[in-house]
Amino acid sequence: MDPPAIDYLVSNLSDLELALLLSLVCQEHCLIETPVANVDDVSGELALICERAFGLSYAILDFTPDTSLDDFSSGILAPERRRGRYYGANVDSGTSSSQSRAQSRFPLDRAYLDERKIVNVIIAKNFNVANDSVQIQALELIRSKRIFTRKSVHPAQKTFLFLPVIGYNASRRSHNLPLNKHLNDHLLFCHFHELNAGYPNLEDDESWISEDRESLSSVVRKRHGDEKLQFGNHYISENIISDLHLSSKNVSVSAEVGRYLQNIVVFLRLNRAVVGGISARATKHFYLVAKALASLHSIDYLTPSIVDLAAKKVYRHRINIGRTEDDRSLQYGSQPESVELLLRGVDADQVIETVISEVESPL
Repeated sequence: MDPPAIDYLVSNLSDLELALLLSLVCQEHCLIETPVANVDDVSGELALICERAFGLSYAILDFTPDTSLDDFSSGILAPERRRGRYYGANVDSGTSSSQSRAQSRFPLDRAYLDERKIVNVIIAKNFNVANDSVQIQALELIRSKRIFTRKSVHPAQKTFLFLPVIGYNASRRSHNLPLNKHLNDHLLFCHFHELNAGYPNLEDDESWISEDRESLSSVVRKRHGDEKLQFGNHYISENIISDLHLSSKNVSVSAEVGRYLQNIVVFLRLNRAVVGGISARATKHFYLVAKALASLHSIDYLTPSIVDLAAKKVYRHRINIGRTEDDRSLQYGSQPESVELLLRGVDADQVIETVISEVESPL
């Protein structure tokens, strides 16, 4: 895409639409955080964005501690009109139908392979309360792009996103990561949707809101045929996403900006409030998001301001704030009361802002 077309596209998208576009350009998954009261509305808005802006199938699942692996596996499969290929003996080979049934390893009602695929986008509401086995299954799905059920193996489609939507809690964010630490590290970035940020798609579709709130079951909506779904004046096709992905790979990084990016990583690791989250994978995602943001700004080079924006997105959900007893200075005579006062109320956003202000930006 040429720069004017990119500017026109990006300037007319909402923050949630940009978050999904950034994930699709990077071909990675992201975490959506919002105040607890907003989880249902944000999930509905994401579903309509998938349908209207990108023409992607999706599934909404509402997780509880009792959600099982079977519930998760069955809820993310896209429905198909046909059941699948027949699996069994060839009736025309001279063997009677009754004999073929007896020789089959499966009963007749299970003689079909379930060939359904996983939906393009999984919107996982309240995924932070899901049990460990379900979160580990989600991690395996992200890594292998397939899921095993009792009857078959279901592959993910070429375009695939996993979007946990969790309610923001300041006290929880002070010390604990929102998800399983390994799954958390595989999520590209975190987008926080403010309470009053608005829902332009939901506001135009009140019937969908009432339908979504009447049922907590999984909802799957899918494009049919070659119909092009219109999003206002935009339809974000696979070609547009592919062009942005290729342009992000060609973004150049000067030595000064590369050093600035690395200094941010080092300062985050040395910050006294941080006890984890600055992994090698996070640094890889830092570069990836920064370059993708540059392409969305229709430029082919990294700037310090884009690096700052990428740092706020990539590390927000990864930083684990240490407790008073974890502070290294206690080994050298610091008073626990003073350390506790220093760390009181500190969260990941404040740590990132502090580091950005401490690192000298290149001219």
